[in-house]
Amino acid sequence: REIPGIDIVTQGGERVRRGEREHTGSITVDPTRVTILPTKSGITGYELAKEMEKMGVFCELSSESHVVLALSIGNTYADVDLLIRAVRDSVTILRREKLAETK
Repeated sequence: REIPGIDIVTQGGERVRRGEREHTGSITVDPTRVTILPTKSGITGYELAKEMEKMGVFCELSSESHVVLALSIGNTYADVDLLIRAVRDSVTILRREKLAETK
């Protein structure tokens, strides 16, 4: 499911965007972590993490450029669906707020 402006780092250090794969360099990726890069959407990792917490999704780590979430064998498809909705809805809310600030 694509979310405009959001990249995901996957196993092998590739960045997935718009159905294509783009190499991000020689990095090692923990398969139990999801690293989200929101900066192309005009928001920071800090902002995304804070908004996602309001929706019940808590990040393991956030920075200016990314958010890291931990997944485990105990997570369900419903958990992943909640994560996807939280990212999508958070990006929408934050973009709307930034747009309102510029007016």
